[in-house]
Amino acid sequence: MIDLDAYVDYFKTVAINHKLIGHTEEEPHFSRMNLVELEQKLSQDLNFPAIVLEDPYVPSSGSYPNLRESWRGALMVVFNVSDQSDYDAIQEARNTGTAICRQIRGKMINDRRKGLIEGLNPESFVIELSPEPIDNQFWIVRLSWTTSTQFENFDPQYWNNETVFEP
Repeated sequence: MIDLDAYVDYFKTVAINHKLIGHTEEEPHFSRMNLVELEQKLSQDLNFPAIVLEDPYVPSSGSYPNLRESWRGALMVVFNVSDQSDYDAIQEARNTGTAICRQIRGKMINDRRKGLIEGLNPESFVIELSPEPIDNQFWIVRLSWTTSTQFENFDPQYWNNETVFEP
């Protein structure tokens, strides 16, 4: 099972330490995808470029080799380009967002080698450009990946009896 608090903390630290993102509490450049939090930050105080972290999920299809649970994770690098006729600014945002995604991918692979990220599949990374802006101003570059964790074994401390069902 993935530790959701550690997952958020890891990427918040990425946002703090990446020189182009530079998240601080005073100048936020990080948000979770939670719609209430994201909407509040977009309308009030989110600075750009920003990292928006999506919640991880277990895909409903796929195989689980070796009794491992596959998790999909993703983040978006978001830029605010309010003038949609400024094609140079849009292209610069997309280029910079792609570069930031590649740099985060490199950090994640490095952290996997150091044993800081369990089960990261380095071949699973995908970088995608949004074909159009969100709300006519927010351009997105999305980075996604897969990690896997072992299924948890049966633990009797969580059950009143070991046999939960008998046919």
